[in-house]
Amino acid sequence: MLFACLRLPLRFGFGFGLILILCSGGAFLAGWALNVAPRYPLHSVVERSVKDIMEYPEAASYRNMNTYFAGYTRDDGKIVYVCGEVFRFNDERPDDYKPFVVKAYISEQDIVTLSMPVIAFGNDIFTTEQVQKVWGLRCHPHTNMEESLLRINDGVYLNPIDDR
Repeated sequence: MLFACLRLPLRFGFGFGLILILCSGGAFLAGWALNVAPRYPLHSVVERSVKDIMEYPEAASYRNMNTYFAGYTRDDGKIVYVCGEVFRFNDERPDDYKPFVVKAYISEQDIVTLSMPVIAFGNDIFTTEQVQKVWGLRCHPHTNMEESLLRINDGVYLNPIDDR
């Protein structure tokens, strides 16, 4: 296409610079339009994040996945918690569905940043009791931000329960 654009000034007498600028601008716009990053649903991104730390990720299955809104940040991003259960294997044997919690930040441009998943792994990383405590704090709907466990102070989330 570029060579065809270069022959046009000779044939039609147009200014070489104008044609070159138009061709370059068209190529830039076409490249920009085709280079849009794909957007994935939040739950599929969380599932991939949880699978990344599983011993047997190909055997992971999920149930009871829900998203709980926690609030806004100073830059109009959203903080949400994704809670659910994942089936896991323990020492190459089927174990059971274990609860997990993942904190997600969703920017105004819909870019998702995830925390490390909190999953009950026996006594290796998090115990079931520790995960249940986080679940009890984060995995329920906050309909009124004034009564929420989270409160906003100049865009920084403070949780009075964690400060004790």
